[in-house]
Amino acid sequence: MATKTKQKSTKTQSSKSTKGVIASSKKFSLSRKQWAVVAVIVVAVAGIGTYLGVQMYQDTTTGAASCVSKTYNEGDSGSCVKHAQTLLNYKIAKNAPNIAKLSTDGSFGPKTKAAVKAFQKYWQLSQTSTINKSTWGSLCSAQMGYTDSKGVDHGVWTSKTALDAARAAGCSVKNDVVQ
Repeated sequence: MATKTKQKSTKTQSSKSTKGVIASSKKFSLSRKQWAVVAVIVVAVAGIGTYLGVQMYQDTTTGAASCVSKTYNEGDSGSCVKHAQTLLNYKIAKNAPNIAKLSTDGSFGPKTKAAVKAFQKYWQLSQTSTINKSTWGSLCSAQMGYTDSKGVDHGVWTSKTALDAARAAGCSVKNDVVQ
């Protein structure tokens, strides 16, 4: 008789724990409308994550390589404008100190526009006040250079910050060095 009692109590405990699992899963069941809201939230979060991932990728050197292939005007902003401002400051300090130094904030405002126009005039470029292909070409060029014993050309920069900005903007400076 004792064994029958044990079996009964085991059954009772087993069915109680099953009922608890079933009952607890019912507490968290969602209606179709609620599932639809959850799906919209998941899609929105995934979309935002993808957007931010793409933005972070575009700010890397590889993604920013498109800077030199685009034109920037007053009102534009972003990492490419910041790279251009850094290069403008470098070129201005070395060659045309009468042009006002820029804040490298990534915002193409009136001061950047005036500096671009003065830079274009100094380098005898078309004075468009925009950072275009010919302006990028001048911004990307090293101050001086040399050819090594293997016939490889090296541009020489006097600022690591400027060389880093040139690389990040997509300038062709892979063999360039800082001295």
